Amino acid sequence: MWSFIMLGPLLFVIFINDLVDVCEANIKMYLFADDAKMYCHVKNVVDKDKLQRGIENFVDWSGQANGKFR
Repeated sequence: MWSFIMLGPLLFVIFINDLVDVCEANIKMYLFADDAKMYCHVKNVVDKDKLQRGIENFVDWSGQANGKFR
């Protein structure tokens, strides 16, 4: 019985593990439990565009993984 209780969180971690790979360079992704935070220092327009591409990649990844945002 305990193996089934631990299986859910393990599968979730495996499921979101590739989320970090969809980020652009210089964008950090912090994962904790079921939360994800994308972060970078925006000093100019190029940094803003990288962050926007990272967000778009995240949304694309979510669509491919059949995820939903709330």
